Amino acid sequence: MIERQPANVERKDDESGFRLGDFSVKFFLEIFFRRKRYFLIPLVAVPLLSILVSFLVPSSYMSTTTIMLTKSSILNPLVRFETAVSLQEYNRLGTLKKIIYSRPVIEKVIEELDLDRDVGSPQEHEWLIDDVRKNIHIISLEEDSFELGCTADTPELAKRMVETVSNRFIERSLEGSREEASTAVTFIEKQLVHYENELNEAKAQLKQFEQEHIDTIRRARAIEGDLEKFRERVMETEIELQRAKLQADLLSDRLTNQAAAVASDAFAVQDSPYQNRYRELRLKRAELLSTRESTHPEVEKVDRQMEVVRDLIQEEKKKMQSSSPEDIQSPIRQRTLASLQEARVEQQALQRSLEEYRARAEELRRRVARLPELENRHDRLKTEVANVREVYDSMRMKLEQARISRAVEVQQQENRFSIINPPLAPLSRYQPIRKLYAAAGVLGGLVIGFALVVALEFFDPRLLRASAFAASSGVPLVGSLPRLHRRTPEGADDDTSLRVMIARLFGSVTCWFYGKRVELPESFPEDLLLRPEWLADGSKALPPQEQRALQIMREKIRALNLRIRERCADDSGSIWTLASPASGEGKTLLAANLASVYAVDTGKQAVVLDAHLEQPDLSRLFGAAGKPGLTDLVRGNVSLDQALHETGIPGLSVLPAGGAIDNPGAVFESAEFEDVLRELRDRFTLTVAEVPGLHRQAHGRLLAEKADGVLLVGRYYSTRRDRFRAAASELSAAPLIGCVADGEEYWIPDWIYRWT
Repeated sequence: MIERQPANVERKDDESGFRLGDFSVKFFLEIFFRRKRYFLIPLVAVPLLSILVSFLVPSSYMSTTTIMLTKSSILNPLVRFETAVSLQEYNRLGTLKKIIYSRPVIEKVIEELDLDRDVGSPQEHEWLIDDVRKNIHIISLEEDSFELGCTADTPELAKRMVETVSNRFIERSLEGSREEASTAVTFIEKQLVHYENELNEAKAQLKQFEQEHIDTIRRARAIEGDLEKFRERVMETEIELQRAKLQADLLSDRLTNQAAAVASDAFAVQDSPYQNRYRELRLKRAELLSTRESTHPEVEKVDRQMEVVRDLIQEEKKKMQSSSPEDIQSPIRQRTLASLQEARVEQQALQRSLEEYRARAEELRRRVARLPELENRHDRLKTEVANVREVYDSMRMKLEQARISRAVEVQQQENRFSIINPPLAPLSRYQPIRKLYAAAGVLGGLVIGFALVVALEFFDPRLLRASAFAASSGVPLVGSLPRLHRRTPEGADDDTSLRVMIARLFGSVTCWFYGKRVELPESFPEDLLLRPEWLADGSKALPPQEQRALQIMREKIRALNLRIRERCADDSGSIWTLASPASGEGKTLLAANLASVYAVDTGKQAVVLDAHLEQPDLSRLFGAAGKPGLTDLVRGNVSLDQALHETGIPGLSVLPAGGAIDNPGAVFESAEFEDVLRELRDRFTLTVAEVPGLHRQAHGRLLAEKADGVLLVGRYYSTRRDRFRAAASELSAAPLIGCVADGEEYWIPDWIYRWT
C-alpha cells in the first residue's frame, strides 16, 4: 500500500507558489541570473540611449558673477528724534530669488537683450518669460554674497544675460531700499495733512464761538451791573405801581361821593386833564432827548405814556361830541374824573414797565448764569487749538528730518552692492554633461532592469522554483532532474573566422555570469536513457565532463527511486504511474530511467508500460514502436509474452502501446485491462506506466486511479501553475505520492554560489 498525502491538503502558500523562507539572498540571486538578459538589455540600452540623447540636446553655456552685499551703518536722524517710523537696512538675502525671478526683472532683461523680436503672441511671450526664468540660476547663496549664473545658446549671450540680470537686480534692490527709505516721509506727510486739517477745524470752531458769544463774554461785568439796575427799577416800578393803585382807588372813592355838576358849555372846556398830562409828557420827553437817545428806556417809557394819554384824549373828545348838554359834568367832577383816568393810565404804564423790567432782568440773569460755561468752553477751544498747533509744528520739523534721512539712506544704499567677479564669456559647454547623462542612463537602466525582472518574476504564471511544485499540487516534491545541454562539436573549435573569435571572446566574458550546466557531447542521444554500464559505474572511460553529467543524472534518478520506494509499504507487484498536465513535461524519459535504475540496482524484474496510446514516445525510446503491445493485448490478439519486448537492460521489459485504436478511453475501462494489470503485478515486481497529459485527455486519470502510486511530473519554466494545480485536482481520487520537477537549471555561478 502507498502512503500518500492527499491532493486537497490545506496549503498556506500564496497563489504564486511562494513560501515563507523563499525570500533569501539565494532566492534573489537566482531570480537575477535567471532573467539576466532582461536586466542587461535595459542596462546597456538605456545608457546608450541617454548618451545618444546627450548628442541631440542643444548645447548651452553658463556665465557667472559674484555679487557682494556690504553692510554699512545707517545714519538715521529719525531714530534720534524718536519718531514712530524709522528706515531699516536692506539685509534680507532670503528674498534674492523673489527679486531676481520677478516678472519686472525678467521682462526688463528680455527688452534690453531684444529676446522677444520673434515673439508673435501673448502666449509665446509667456513661454519666453518662463524659458528665461529657467535659464537664471542662483548657484550659491551665503550670508554676505551670492553667485549668479545664466545659461544661453552662445557664450556671448550668456555673458550679456548675466550682466543684465545682475544690473537689473541691483536696480530693483535699490528701488526697494528707496521705497523703504521713503516710507517714513510718506507716513509723516500723511500725518502732517491730518494734523493740519485738525488745526483748521479747531480754529474754525474757536472763531465761530467767539463770533457768537464774544460780546457776552466781554460785557460780563456790565451785564451784572445792568441786572442790578433792572432789579432796582423793578422795585421802584412796583412801588410806583402801588402808589398809582392807591391814588386811583382814592379818586374812585371821591368820585363816587361827589354829585355831578352841570356845566352850560362843556365844549368850551379846552384845558382837560388829559391834555395837561399830554403837555407835561411832551415837555418831559423833550428834556430826556436832550441828554439821552430815543431808544433809552426812560424815553421809551414816556413815549408809551404819551401814546396812552393820546388815546384817552381821543376817547374823551368822542364822548363830548356824542353827549348831550345835560350830560356835561361840572368842572370839578370833570377834573376828578380826569385825575382818575390819569391815575389809571399811569397804573397801566407802570404795569407795562414792570413786566418789561422783569423780563429784562430775567434775561440778564440767564446770561449771567451762562457766563462760566461759555468761559470754560472758550478756554477749552483755545487749549485745543494750541495743542494741535504744537503737534502740527512738531510734524513739520520731523518731515524735514525724514527728507534729510531719505537722502542719506539712498546715498548709502548705492554703495552696498559690489561685483567682485565680473562675468566672462564661458569657454566650455555647461550642458549637456554627457557623463551625467551616462550616469543617469546607467541608473535608469538599473532601475528599469530591476523593475522588469521583478515584474516578469512575480507575474510569471509558470513553475519557477521547487516550492511552487509542492504549493500547486499539495503533495511533497520527491525529486528534481537537471536540464541537459548539448556541447558544441569538437570540429567547431578549429574555426578561426572573425565571427567565431568574437563569439569566443564574448563567451569567455559572459561565462562568469552563467551557472553550472549539465552538458553532454553531441554524440550522445537526444534522450539520455541510462545504460547498464553507466549505471554500473562503467562511465569512467568517458571524459570527465561526461562522467560528471552522467553521475548527476544517475544519482538524481536513484535518489528519486529511493524516495518513492520509501513511501511504499510493500513494493511487491507495485504499479507506478507518471502523469503530467500536458505532453513534453519529461515523464517519458523519467519513466524509462526509473525502471532502468530499479531493475539494475535491485536485480528484480520490472516492466515499462506505455499507456500513452496517441503518442507512444516510450515505445520509440526502447525501439518497440509499431510492435504488438497494450492495445493488442486488450483486444486478445496476442498474449502477454508476445506483447512484452526486451530493452537491452537486464531485468527490464517494455510493454509498448501497440496498434492504433479509435477509443483509447475504452481500453482503460475494459475488464481486459484489469486482467493485464493483474498479470503485470503477478509477473513483475514493479510496473512503471506513462499516461497521456491530463490537460487534453482525461482517460489517463483512469489508469492513475488503478495504480499503487502516482507521480505528477512538471517542467521548470514551462508548466503553468494553474494547469499543474488542475492536474493535481484531477488526481484527487488517485494515490498521488508526490511530484517531480524536470528541467532544473543552476542559474547562480559557482563563484557566487559558494558564498550563499
